[in-house]
Amino acid sequence: MSCHDGTAILELIWLGRRSIAGIAPGAYLTVSGRIAQHGDNLVMYNPGYDLLPARG
Repeated sequence: MSCHDGTAILELIWLGRRSIAGIAPGAYLTVSGRIAQHGDNLVMYNPGYDLLPARG
């Protein structure tokens, strides 16, 4: 899953998980964890997250 806030793209990776209920394209969430660089990409492994209400 990739996130974009207008300044950079952050790839979120949950190891050992193919999907997480409630997280789908267009979902809003906040994440916490340590950011690492893998090649040219910013990644966060197994982040903590909170799903936010849909906007609109």
